[in-house]
Amino acid sequence: MKSFAVIDLETTGFGKTDRILEIAIIIVEEGKVIQEWETLVNPQRDISNSQIHGLSAGDVSLAPTFSEVVGPSHRFNNFHMTCLFHD
Repeated sequence: MKSFAVIDLETTGFGKTDRILEIAIIIVEEGKVIQEWETLVNPQRDISNSQIHGLSAGDVSLAPTFSEVVGPSHRFNNFHMTCLFHD
């Protein structure tokens, strides 16, 4: 595997109504990190499990919503590679 993307998410929980709180993407080529991107996401709902992910409502209150960050994260879609996800 010469290049791959590592995508990490923090969420409000694991249920159908839970939402993303943070997205981080790292692009690795030939064993070297070549690009990184990270953002908090305002879930527009209560945050539970703060003791697990360490984020509070105050941390994300001014963050962009998911629909606002989907566009900027698409800049990574030009890469055709394996993606590894972690939540």
